[in-house]
Amino acid sequence: MTVPNLDIPHDRLADFCRKWKIVELSLFGSVLREDFGPGSDVDVLVEFQTDSGWSLFDVGALYRDLEELFGRRISLVERRALMKHHNGWLRHEILSTAQQVYAA
Repeated sequence: MTVPNLDIPHDRLADFCRKWKIVELSLFGSVLREDFGPGSDVDVLVEFQTDSGWSLFDVGALYRDLEELFGRRISLVERRALMKHHNGWLRHEILSTAQQVYAA
């Protein structure tokens, strides 16, 4: 699995996901399209291990680590929260276009 439009070694991505107890990491949005540019952010969909139990402070650190890994701003969506989201269209759009780049 590769990270489209970004030069991220898979072993770095895997180390990051293991550290943060991420069982699946996918990308969606402009990072997968031709309109992805230098000012674009990276839209990230993650699913955590059920025992992760991260605090808000932990999530802030995870966010910073992700921005450092990708070298740009990110938007982070957690799969369980997305599945409960009231906007079915948004949920469908993200899930139908997301490309998995890591799975445990």
